[in-house]
Amino acid sequence: MTIPFPSAEWAHALREAINASPAYRASAADWEAGPICFLVRMGEEKAYLWLDLHRGGCRAAELVAPAEGERAPFLIAAEYEDWKRILQGQLDPVRAIWMGKLKVRGDLSLLLRYMRAAQDLLACAARIPTRFRDES
Repeated sequence: MTIPFPSAEWAHALREAINASPAYRASAADWEAGPICFLVRMGEEKAYLWLDLHRGGCRAAELVAPAEGERAPFLIAAEYEDWKRILQGQLDPVRAIWMGKLKVRGDLSLLLRYMRAAQDLLACAARIPTRFRDES
């Protein structure tokens, strides 16, 4: 069974994958900088995926209202197609930032110090059996 991206069900699966990952637990063991919100732009529609990350774990993962998502200490935004390519391993997130395809609001220097944790988090996301909108 595949899980549609983005959806509340996908967010829940990501939380479970993060919390089951020894690699993420180790690489983000001292993360205390607060939640991260992923903004997925799909034409006029937007989805805000809130991740309450703390000390190597994920306390909550959910879709939130735009006002709440915009208040996150870290907001990482991209078009749906770019998120799809990132999740499928076809687009490196650091390269996407430098190409302007992935926009980061928040302390970029802090995020860059946690690049291993970011890679481990994306590895968790890649393990989710995902159904993308343009796939049947």
